[in-house]
Amino acid sequence: MYIEKINGPADVKRLSAGELETLSEEVRGVLLKKLSEHGGHVGPNLGMVEATVALHYVFNSPADKIVYDVSHQSYAHKILTGRKAAFMDAAAYDEVSGYTEPSESEHDFFVIGHTSTSVSLATGLAKARDLKGGTGNVIAVIGDGSLSGGEAFEGLNNAVELGTNFIVIVNDNQMSIAENHGGLYPAWRRAARRLTPAMKKITATLRQGICCKRLRKTVPLSASQRAHPPYSALRQSVAKRRGVSLSMWALPRSTPLPWRLPLPPVAGNRYSECTALSSSAPTTSCRRTSVSTTIPH
Repeated sequence: MYIEKINGPADVKRLSAGELETLSEEVRGVLLKKLSEHGGHVGPNLGMVEATVALHYVFNSPADKIVYDVSHQSYAHKILTGRKAAFMDAAAYDEVSGYTEPSESEHDFFVIGHTSTSVSLATGLAKARDLKGGTGNVIAVIGDGSLSGGEAFEGLNNAVELGTNFIVIVNDNQMSIAENHGGLYPAWRRAARRLTPAMKKITATLRQGICCKRLRKTVPLSASQRAHPPYSALRQSVAKRRGVSLSMWALPRSTPLPWRLPLPPVAGNRYSECTALSSSAPTTSCRRTSVSTTIPH
């Protein structure tokens, strides 16, 4: 089992695309076993397995700080950051909490248990990073249900004012504790429907084995752009030359972010000579851009 070899995010990065899929299946199996025996948050965690694997494959936690809204969906995150025994050994089930807990791991940054808090908390981390001259990414993970909370709006408003490297990933499962209600969600559904055709095209392309090495040939970038591509230039090139555009949100449009990560050389890994282009999960903040990824869905 791959999960037995995972003691931290660095171990996730050593896996090939196929191995990542197997790891996701193993994580889901471990969650189902513990939650059926011990209880806990079932749906939120089963819905975040692949996304969490992708996050730890692309980003470099804890240098890159991931903040989970409510944090009841952080079980897979805990498994991948050195706490798998608490999910695989019945005698250790109570050694971790049901939420992120800084006393457990350097990969957790807040004790959270309430909705709509992640964006505001993450903007605080981003501001502190900038004041200290840091360079790491700050990522807020929030569900579509939590987006209707007032503190989420406040956080997004402040994020725009920061104008810095700040990422918000939205897990859109069309549910809160119950069905979503309110004026936000009809507009959100319309935006999602506009994105669906492009997302399907990109997913189909990736499943056919067309990876970033080929994408780089179709998107002419200068040497500096290859290292830190400006979002606006990449968006224009991809939309023009590929004929598809996955609209996402990022802050700000003109900021060159170091999110092109070399995939680790692994025997049998067809992506070993490619570059991962961030994550393809829908995100929100303030400016549109277009990205792709080699992370399988």
